[in-house]
Amino acid sequence: MKIEIHNEILKMNKDEISSIVATINMRRKQLHGEASSQFKVGLAVQFGRPNGRKRTGTVEKLNITKAVVNVDGQKWRVPFGMMEAV
Repeated sequence: MKIEIHNEILKMNKDEISSIVATINMRRKQLHGEASSQFKVGLAVQFGRPNGRKRTGTVEKLNITKAVVNVDGQKWRVPFGMMEAV
């Protein structure tokens, strides 16, 4: 299926690609909104690169698209999609 999608994208014109990009961005916002409902202030979370170092901290504040996470006194602004509850 992935190969078929890639082939179809290669056939698209500029307007069609712009429409697809807008749809993808809208879906990303929906997914981040859904992810944000999992987190509450005071919750222990883990975040980091998929194959890299993971950091563990506590949620201090929830913003629209990111949370402020305290990791050993350092404050990180982390997108909800990159966090998971510990």
